Amino acid sequence: MSKIENHFLVPKHTLMPKDEAKKVLDQYAVKAEDLPIILVDDPAIKKTRAERGDIIKIERSSFTIGKTVYYRTVK
Repeated sequence: MSKIENHFLVPKHTLMPKDEAKKVLDQYAVKAEDLPIILVDDPAIKKTRAERGDIIKIERSSFTIGKTVYYRTVK
């Protein structure tokens, strides 16, 4: 069985520390509930040991615009 997080199509998923997540939420003037969700049992975040309510930072590479960052709330 291969490791899904190493697959070239799976972007980097990082569990954000609480203080960093709060800064991002304040910067965009949103609540964690306003972010799109990612399920706690999603294979891409298993290694992060994320819990419900945590924020996941997803970094995607694009040939046209470089790196983009997305945020998801763990449900």
